[in-house]
Amino acid sequence: AATSRLEEAVRQLETGWESSLTLAIDTVVPDLPLLQLIGEFTELGKQVTVNISEESLGGGWDALYSGRADIAIGVTGELPKGQYHVVEIGELEFVFALNPAHPLAQHAGPIPTEALLQFPSIVVADSSTALAQRSSGLFDSRQVIRVPNMQTKIKAQQLGLGVGYIPKHLILDALAAGSLVACHVEMPRPTQAVFMAWRKYAEGKAQDWFTARLPQCNWQF
Repeated sequence: AATSRLEEAVRQLETGWESSLTLAIDTVVPDLPLLQLIGEFTELGKQVTVNISEESLGGGWDALYSGRADIAIGVTGELPKGQYHVVEIGELEFVFALNPAHPLAQHAGPIPTEALLQFPSIVVADSSTALAQRSSGLFDSRQVIRVPNMQTKIKAQQLGLGVGYIPKHLILDALAAGSLVACHVEMPRPTQAVFMAWRKYAEGKAQDWFTARLPQCNWQF
């Protein structure tokens, strides 16, 4: 059986199908649409190992640059010119979300920036390893609590450990349940375009299959 699989893998490579493909997905992007698409891919019957890695902030660009990923989903910020195909897949809307018992949640009217500085801010760490790291939505609070992904940030803010902006689509259930409340601030964070990207001139039928279909997914932003 092992010999048969090896022979099939060799034939597959000869016809242009890669042996593996790595998809880097940013922590702000829901993973269900990607998993559903991978389910469709498995029905093709190709011996392609599909790897999923989680990135944050500049980590998606870093994964492409360093070769850790073939496709990055959910990259933001300044777009590198010339070396990548880039397709917009949605737009993030941010809310300033707090534990309902947090002192700032009781504030009447928009919360002034000076008031935010008195409390710890919860921020997601940049997963870049080669490129320069960057911050997003960070303000000069008295203390920073840096967490590995957006899911941990949401939990930390539900517990009242600190404050910060969160993509609205990730906390709709928490807002409905009342474990988080959306507050008005004097300086709201603007919406942000979200992209997928992959290296130009990279070849492979599995990559072509995904890059053709990923923009058509409902990313639920």
